[in-house]
Amino acid sequence: MEAGDVKAFRENLEKATFTMYSRKDGSAKKFIPDINIICDNSLNLVDDHQGAIIWDDANSRLYAFRYNTPNMIYKNPTQAMGLGNLPKTTAAVICVDYGEIQNLRAAFNREAFENFLTALGSLITEDQKVYLRKKLFVDVDQDIVIQRKQKTSYVTGVSKDHNISSKHYTEMDEYNKTVHTN
Repeated sequence: MEAGDVKAFRENLEKATFTMYSRKDGSAKKFIPDINIICDNSLNLVDDHQGAIIWDDANSRLYAFRYNTPNMIYKNPTQAMGLGNLPKTTAAVICVDYGEIQNLRAAFNREAFENFLTALGSLITEDQKVYLRKKLFVDVDQDIVIQRKQKTSYVTGVSKDHNISSKHYTEMDEYNKTVHTN
């Protein structure tokens, strides 16, 4: 991905903030959803905005700091071996150039979604916004899902008021359909 694209996508995703409230005092704090960075060769990184990911836009590079685990580096030193109280190599860094990044992803709640739509500006039409709100938030509302399922026949998959759903067969009906087909 080009550096300008990485920066633009990241900035739009960072505008998708949402508010969380403290149970103790009711204070509010804004959060940014985690950004999943999908790179070549199935490398997946997560920017949780805590400082473990460093974006170097000037040089089109990304640095991701992680724990050194057995699958982090091929033939890495054994974790248990150490000097003093610490393992020998506890930290590792993944260095990625922006050209390796395939896409950026984030998961949204309703507030973050609305803020992301605002960040998109004129790229998205009002009809698209209405469609996406219905698809992503209304159609999955469990009150609506339960009401819809209560009106649907599990046997036929159509409305319970439909004549197919209201037709009931007896054993004799089935016998006449299969044995005495005259």
